[in-house]
Amino acid sequence: MFIDLHCHPAMKPLGKSFLKESTRFVNSPNRKQKNSIWFRDKPQDLEKELNKAITLTKFTQADLTTLAKGDVKVVCASLYPLEKGFVKTRVGDGNLADALVGFVTGLSKNRLDHLSNMTSYYDDMVKELEFYLQLDHKKVTLDEGVFEYRIVKNFDELEANVESEQNIISIIVSIEGGHTLDCGLDLSKDTADLNIVIANVEKIKGWDCKPFFITLAHHFYNELCGHAKSFSGISALLLNQKRKIRTGITPLGRDVIDLLLDNTSGNRILIDLKHMSDLGREEYYEILNSSYPNDTIPLVVSHGAMNGLKSYKNNRYSKFSTARKMMTKPINFYDEEIVKIAESGGIFGLQFDERRVASKGEIKAIKKKERRGDAAFYRSKLIWNNIQHAAEVLDERGMDAWDTLGIGSDFDGIIDPVNEFWTASHLERLENQLQKHAYNYMNDQGGKLQSRNQLNPMEIVEKLMSTNAYDFLSRNFI
Repeated sequence: MFIDLHCHPAMKPLGKSFLKESTRFVNSPNRKQKNSIWFRDKPQDLEKELNKAITLTKFTQADLTTLAKGDVKVVCASLYPLEKGFVKTRVGDGNLADALVGFVTGLSKNRLDHLSNMTSYYDDMVKELEFYLQLDHKKVTLDEGVFEYRIVKNFDELEANVESEQNIISIIVSIEGGHTLDCGLDLSKDTADLNIVIANVEKIKGWDCKPFFITLAHHFYNELCGHAKSFSGISALLLNQKRKIRTGITPLGRDVIDLLLDNTSGNRILIDLKHMSDLGREEYYEILNSSYPNDTIPLVVSHGAMNGLKSYKNNRYSKFSTARKMMTKPINFYDEEIVKIAESGGIFGLQFDERRVASKGEIKAIKKKERRGDAAFYRSKLIWNNIQHAAEVLDERGMDAWDTLGIGSDFDGIIDPVNEFWTASHLERLENQLQKHAYNYMNDQGGKLQSRNQLNPMEIVEKLMSTNAYDFLSRNFI
């Protein structure tokens, strides 16, 4: 089985539900309807070429049918109300902006109009949760058999589903973006009401299916923490991320962190480091050290990549051969952070966005190689480079090299997937290619690793695809 720590199964079908007034926020039980979470829009050749040319992804990647076909048994499904920055663009907020954003995101004008008029991110997030709940425990017949998904509240429920003879996909709720607490509603000025934000934190901690983790930041400044630049290409030209980018954690953000991490009632929600500015991440580590010295709180990156640099304070390439193959932007993670995550017993979900996992030079080099054939082998090397880099960083520190990474694909999260691995149904293909890279690496360089890290190539890849995440969930999803 495969486990994905970050994807968005509901984003596209929920968006399509706005095509008709009568179907808004309705999750159709008919898997052939576009507003069904089971609706599969398989990538066609023309759509693949469009993606290669301008990085836009028009097909579905993590719908429940595709997850079933890909043997993905567990996902952390991210609740994400789009931020108003998607409608307050560099070209204004009228029909032209809607058309451009709709082209980039695949969302309908009606959905974007709803976003423009939205007065509460929190309310929209609750609607998305309700969208999932509508078909929770409902059986659907696919070519492969009868399937269902179940929203799970703890590891015991998840384990029972995995061990069941039935075809069950377990969904763990997570949240992307602290704006969901109703802060950052005005992109030009601070408007957050402390009482409303704190009340919303208390509400989500009281949900029956409490979120496992939440990213404090996302694409735009939200009054909690500075964010990292996340757009490139067409999106970067259209969407303005400049306000307070790469700033630190605000006083309001510190209050929110303390409330989320409070475990008095056993309902702690972990902080997901993704999208935080690198300064914000450094401040978060300091908060843990100073305020929680006797409490080992695992660090979580639900979907990320390496940047090949030593640390926030020592912004130079590390000595490893993979370092210069990484994308060095601060949205990716420093070597020192990989060590911190491992030391905390945390987890790092490796994302599959081609714009994040490699430098432009490495992508160019791979393109030349794949012309010789076996494109899947060469493209998968972009992902393997990140795995190898993290392993060597940890091995040098005398730590377990292969126990920290998992999958955090970000499928259906407006990403540019690594070519040849377009959707969750291609995970087995990826697994096979990564086993080749692991075999080649262990035969060539594996002897340089500490003996404890000289594992069988198949075991190394199995850890990435499922075991590490499963073990992490068994320890922390309680």
